[in-house]
Amino acid sequence: MALNSTTIYGNLTVTGDIKGRRVYGAVYNDYAEFRKSAYSYSAGNVVEEDGKGNMILCKTNCSSLAHIVTDTYGMLIGDEENSIPIAVSGRVLVYYQDDKVQVGQVVCSDNSGKVRTMSLEEKRNYPECILGVVSEIPDYETWGEEPVKGRIWINLK
Repeated sequence: MALNSTTIYGNLTVTGDIKGRRVYGAVYNDYAEFRKSAYSYSAGNVVEEDGKGNMILCKTNCSSLAHIVTDTYGMLIGDEENSIPIAVSGRVLVYYQDDKVQVGQVVCSDNSGKVRTMSLEEKRNYPECILGVVSEIPDYETWGEEPVKGRIWINLK
């Protein structure tokens, strides 16, 4: 069955062969995947892989295994059971440590489950630890249906 112009409100599940087809109009920003976690972390927290397939709150400065829990995904893959949504690509809201964060700054994990700006030396010596670049510092309280809660936007790397 071919669909030309159909508007669907709510959730949409697509199955079958859709080769050559595209989905337009996703409202949210990032692409995410479910990852196993024994705990439920709030969106915007930075988590890291524990080496056993689980995500834990990040306690490592400049971790190369860091990821961000997201509530702004437009596409989410994986198995939801005992999992949390982790941003894989796109733009995501995240909590930050630095009071003087600016658009364009490069960020990595800190040791409290947030991001922090990276020094020039860190960017040179540890490029694998770059989580993203600050793209916006919101002055609004909600984005879509999601509360901003003092988070900033970063473009994931």
